[in-house]
Order: sequence, then structure tokens, then C-alpha cells
Amino acid sequence: MEFVLSAILKAKAIEMPLNWWVTINWATAGAGDRALKATGRFFKLANDWLRSKGYALAYVWVRETGPYKGEHVHIAMHVPPHVGRAFGHRQRAWIKRAGETGPYRRRTVKTDAIGLRLDHALKGRMYGEFHADDLARVVAYMLKGADDDAAALFGIVKREFGGEIIGKRCGTCLILGRAAQRKTLSRVPITPCHDAGPQRVTPPPMYHIEGHQRDHSKYPASTAAVSKARQDQTVRRKLPARA
Repeated sequence: MEFVLSAILKAKAIEMPLNWWVTINWATAGAGDRALKATGRFFKLANDWLRSKGYALAYVWVRETGPYKGEHVHIAMHVPPHVGRAFGHRQRAWIKRAGETGPYRRRTVKTDAIGLRLDHALKGRMYGEFHADDLARVVAYMLKGADDDAAALFGIVKREFGGEIIGKRCGTCLILGRAAQRKTLSRVPITPCHDAGPQRVTPPPMYHIEGHQRDHSKYPASTAAVSKARQDQTVRRKLPARA
């Protein structure tokens, strides 16, 4: 659990705060027996598309299963706001390819913004609402299967058994993984709140940054985008000076 929370802090530290919430029901899609592999392929397809636009994909995920819902995965990720609509339109196709299933089935995927809208995460506060508050509710829902000690420590009220999972239950992308966390966060402590209201966890203080604006120059760019920029600079250097 602490690993997932540290990954969320890492995403904020590298200016890629989590702003996109997805639940994929692989059992409904017809890929419940290969859910872990299908989830990995979904991330690959989504990341490849984002990198073609010059960005990288940051995400955390938690797998669950149950007698009624079957195998499903909750994902919190960062999607640049200006490509959010196009990203959302491609999700169903990625799920079909990742799960190697037939036609799309209803209720396979549920998507929503974390906060009022995608750019809420970059601004921190919008219309008096903190992005961190909604993120805390999403994280509490993702981690509702935590053990008693962890749930009490972080004030998670809504509890539900996540089912018996074969393989990894949760994970992150490489840029939010343990090695990246050690480089940037050095185990940033998260202060729990024991008197929080129902289904609410007090977000880390570092999330409460008003007027925060994204520096797009810090976005991880794709190799193709970097090469194109370098070529453009070379061409400009070779142009003769105007008389």
C-alpha cells in the first residue's frame, strides 16, 4: 500500500499528477483468464500512442476479483488534458486488442476524470475544489482491500475484500516505480488523519499547491520528438544569415 501511495507522490513530483481514472472489467470483456497479460498490453498500446504525441504514460493499478464482477483492474493515470478526448476515444479499441476479444461489450470500461476535469490536477485548485480531495477518494477506493492496520493508519473507511489474485495485485509504470521513488522522494512520509469523514483520506500536504501551472518543457518527450527538434535546430544553424 505504501508503495502505491509513494508512486502517487512521485507522479506529483515529476509534474505528472494522476488525473484519469479507469476501471476495466476483463471478465466482462471475455479476457478474465488472462487479465494480467491484457492489462500489460493495454498499457503498452496507450503508452505507444502517447509517445507518438511526445508524452509518456504514468500510472498505478490495482487488480481485484469477485463472484459477481469477476477479474477487473482499477487504474489511475496521467493524461495530458489537451489529448484527453482523443485518448478516451481510443480506449475501447485498445481493450479489444489487449484482451484479444470480439466486439466491445457494455460495462467493460468505466472512465472519469480525477477532479472536476483533466487540467484540475495541474492547477491544484479549481472553483474552490482541491484536486487532492478527489484523488484521495479514488486512492481510498483503489486500496479498499488493504489490511486492518493500513486501513486504520490512513483512515480508509470503506473496506472490501479484493478477492484471491494470482500474480501481482498492484503495480506502477517504471517512471513511478521503486527505483524512481528512491531517487526523488526518499520515502516521503504521509500524515494519516484518524478523524476523517467517511470514505475520505487526508491528502499529502504537497498536493495543496494553488495556482500550479505545468512546465511542458519537463514532459518526457519521445525519441522521435527529440530527434525532430534536433534536426530543426540543425537546419536553422545552416540557413544563411539575412543581408
